[in-house]
Amino acid sequence: MAEILSDDSARQEAQRKAEELERLAFLDPLTQTPNRRFVEMSLQTAMHEYQLTNSPFGVLATDLNKLKTINDLFGHANGDRALREVAKMLAGTLRPTDTFGRWGGDEFLAVVRNVENEALIRLAHRCVNNVAQISFSAIGDQMICPSVSIGWALVRPEDSIEKLIERADGLLYDCKTNGPERSLPRARSELIPCGPRLLPSPDDGLHAIHFGTEISTQTLAEVADITEASVRVYQRNTRARFER
Repeated sequence: MAEILSDDSARQEAQRKAEELERLAFLDPLTQTPNRRFVEMSLQTAMHEYQLTNSPFGVLATDLNKLKTINDLFGHANGDRALREVAKMLAGTLRPTDTFGRWGGDEFLAVVRNVENEALIRLAHRCVNNVAQISFSAIGDQMICPSVSIGWALVRPEDSIEKLIERADGLLYDCKTNGPERSLPRARSELIPCGPRLLPSPDDGLHAIHFGTEISTQTLAEVADITEASVRVYQRNTRARFER
């Protein structure tokens, strides 16, 4: 009897280890979200269902803005944290029926099932707005506030998976270049700018850093360009108002 129980326990442990290895094979270790391999499988399934039943689906290609700049200025630990925080927020914003994972580097991809064009656009805006609520401490009193750019595409009859992602990537590039107001159709008053920014800190020499969008100030001290990506440093006692 003891030998039977022992054999059963060994089989259960072996099965548990096999399941864990299978789970890890589809998991991105940094963000703890599905990896590209898993998302690609989900894309193939969604395309197959669309071809059989005409069940619509779309993709959201999401990019964490200026990750390299965050890494260079504040270290890779803070860059990794930005990726984790953004991944967690995006995963929580999407629906339980959607598949979301890290596509590679600073990019994520979501497969959104049973969705029409307007609903897909609303979901893209919700992702951008929710990520804008993230902030965490970096160096001293500096706060990093990541933001994302998003491209979207709804499947068409002539699409392959490659063409679908190519269209989403095209709008993602447009969002990174021109801002979401030109790539995600919606009233301007409801939009927020693309680009990670650092909130003002009264005790630091680097008062505020903003990436990629315009900032108006009441008392503008010395301004210095840091990178070619519209990164500006506002010195102490500068009061920055971030336009929405």
